Amino acid sequence: MALSYQWEIGTLDTYPTASDSQSPANKRNDVIHMVHWTLMASTGSMMASIIGTQALPTDNLSSYTEFNSLDQKTVTGWVTASMELAKTGSVQELKNVVSQSLYDLINPISVPKHLLQTAVTGSE
Repeated sequence: MALSYQWEIGTLDTYPTASDSQSPANKRNDVIHMVHWTLMASTGSMMASIIGTQALPTDNLSSYTEFNSLDQKTVTGWVTASMELAKTGSVQELKNVVSQSLYDLINPISVPKHLLQTAVTGSE
């Protein structure tokens, strides 16, 4: 089963103004500190996804990118790099989780079934 993965970046929690811990301190506006993400796995017409958040470091803003210049690819790169650095769960572990969810959808171990509703007649 060939899977494709896609990251989607949702809400970005920002500090309206923030200074880093460098000397002299770098002061910036709209500094992202938390990213809300979705990781999707798909094959054919089937798809599964997981969601999460990832904190981003704000202790060095010397290579800061203006908020209006950001795109999905850039922020996804920051998120995945931060996950690997923080050891909060590797990207591969997340891919394994969403892949298993997709596999379970394709090959369910339990399927809900419902009885047809019919009137029950009789007296007690």
